[in-house]
Amino acid sequence: MSHLKVFTEKQLNYARKTNMLAYMLERGEPFEQVSSKFVEHKDHDSLRANIKTGVVNWYSQNITSWNNAIELSMAFYNEPFETTVEDLLQFQSTRRVMNQSINKSSARQNVLESKIEPFNPQHISTMGNYDTSELGQKGRSYLKSRYLSDETIDYLEKLNLVSTDNKNNLLFKHIDIGVGKTGNIVGCDIQGTYARSLEKRASLNDKGKLKLARKYFKGIGENSMNKRGFLFGVNVAYNVPLTLFITEGPIESASLFELQKEALPVNSWFLSLSGLKEDTFWETKGLLQELTKAPKVESILAVNNDEKGQEFVQDVHETYKDEREYQSAHTLKLLLPELENGDWNEMLELKKTGLLNSRAEKLKEKREAEKLVQSMQMSYSERV
Repeated sequence: MSHLKVFTEKQLNYARKTNMLAYMLERGEPFEQVSSKFVEHKDHDSLRANIKTGVVNWYSQNITSWNNAIELSMAFYNEPFETTVEDLLQFQSTRRVMNQSINKSSARQNVLESKIEPFNPQHISTMGNYDTSELGQKGRSYLKSRYLSDETIDYLEKLNLVSTDNKNNLLFKHIDIGVGKTGNIVGCDIQGTYARSLEKRASLNDKGKLKLARKYFKGIGENSMNKRGFLFGVNVAYNVPLTLFITEGPIESASLFELQKEALPVNSWFLSLSGLKEDTFWETKGLLQELTKAPKVESILAVNNDEKGQEFVQDVHETYKDEREYQSAHTLKLLLPELENGDWNEMLELKKTGLLNSRAEKLKEKREAEKLVQSMQMSYSERV
C-alpha cells in the first residue's frame, strides 16, 4: 500500500519559490522573446514570463508562479501534487549546487569591481574636467535659455545639485539614498553649454546616409554610481505618502517641476533616469520609500511622449503587473506631455512663449544639414 509523502512547510515554501521560467526551459518548453523583458510560450500565447525574475503568468488560467510555482506547474503539466513538489525540489537543489559554483566566480568578479574608483567630482572625465562647485554664468544662461526661472535655478543650486565644471559644462549631480548617505554626490549628468556648428555635427554613416549629432554635448561623469540619477525633493516630509515623478533627463525634471510647483503634494520627488533605465526607477523608489518611511508611493511616469517613452511605460507596467512586491502600497500613474513626440521642456516653452521656436529651429537645421549631405553624398558616390 503506497503512502502519500509528507512535505515540511519549509520544503513547500522552497518549491513555491522556484524560478518557473528556468524550470520550464529545463523541461524543454519553447519560448520566444517578445520584448526586452518578456518571453512568451510558443504554444500558449497567454503564458508569459519575466526574463529577469523568472515569474511566469498564465493569464488564461489566472495563475501566477509568484510564490505559487506548485499550483502553476500542476496546472500546466497536469501532474499530481506529490510528483510536482518532488520535481520542483529536485530542480531547486540542482540549481543551488550550480549557483554555489557560479557565486565563487561572482565573488572574484566583485573583488575586481570593488577596485573601481568611486565617483570623484574633481575628476569627472578623462579630459581633465572637474566640478567648480559653483553655478557659473554660462551655465545659468543656458538654463534660462531653456525657459527655467531664476527661482527654479536657485532652488536646485541651493540643494548643491547644479553647478558647472571648469569648461562651463553644466553638472546635474546624482545623490546617494539611505540613512547617513543621502546628499553624498555619487555621479552626474554632463550637459554642454556651447553649441556645435552644423558643419561639425553633420556627417555620413558607412552607408552614405545623414548622421546629425547633438547640438550640445551630453554625457555621464566618469565612475558615476550605477542605478542613480538626478534626483531632488520638494516639501520633503516623513511618514507621509510619497509622490515620485519619473522623467528621462535633468532638464525635463526641472521643467516639470517648474510647471507643477504650485500644486505639488507634500513629499514630492523628481527623478531623471539619464535615458530610460527601468532598474534605476525601481531601486530609487524602494530606497526613497524606506528613507522617508512613506506608507505608500505614487509613481508618475512622466517620460517623453514618443515611441521610446511609450515602450518604457509599457515595460514598467508589465513589470508592475508581474511583481506583487511592487504592487504593495504602490500605484502607477501616467503623465505625458500633450505634444506628439514632445517633452516637458517643450511644454514649458509653449507655456511661457506660446510658441515652439525650438522645433522650428530644429527643422531649419535639418534642412540645412540635408543640403550639406547632398554634397557629401556626391563625394561619397564618386569614391565608391
